[in-house]
Amino acid sequence: MTDSSAQVRKRPTQQRARQRYDAILGAAEDLIRTRGTSQFGMNELARAAGVNIASIYQYFAGRPAILRELVSRLSSQYRETMFAVLAQAGSQPLDVLVDGLLDGYLQLVRDEPVYGILWAELRQEPELRDLDIADTRDNATALALALADHFPTLSAERLERIAFLACELSYAVFRLIPALPADQMAELLADYRLLLKAALGNLDPDHS
Repeated sequence: MTDSSAQVRKRPTQQRARQRYDAILGAAEDLIRTRGTSQFGMNELARAAGVNIASIYQYFAGRPAILRELVSRLSSQYRETMFAVLAQAGSQPLDVLVDGLLDGYLQLVRDEPVYGILWAELRQEPELRDLDIADTRDNATALALALADHFPTLSAERLERIAFLACELSYAVFRLIPALPADQMAELLADYRLLLKAALGNLDPDHS
């Protein structure tokens, strides 16, 4: 059976191999940042990373696997911020919780423009689409637990649905960042904050 092209075949353990692995991912980031798209060829990546193409396929089954690893690394950065915000959820107003989560995401996209580009294209990759949705569900589960402190009468099932919708809508908004002028993006984000806060603030505990 052939490998899925989204499969990371091997993770290096030796220092020299880790340097080669990181060089491949670093070169992929540079190509994406320069081009504004994740569409690059493997031969091109090998030249940019200064390795032979066999070294790339030693670790990655295909380009989707490289994109998956990049997204995984960047997502872990956001999760650290998200969990720190959620840890304080019970002691802070809902508005503060929403602002903390959105600000953390915005900072990541600004600091790592590659993330915004990857995000915008992620679900165009069939082999990565399901992984992206699974990642969203994991984040939604953590958010639902935090929301339970603010909405103790809502069922866990409904909180999961609400959290999943909030995550999906937020991702859709942030995926627009690379495509819009800065002033338009600022206005859109300001309105989205108000929309999300109003929606969460007006949840009906009797409607399950």
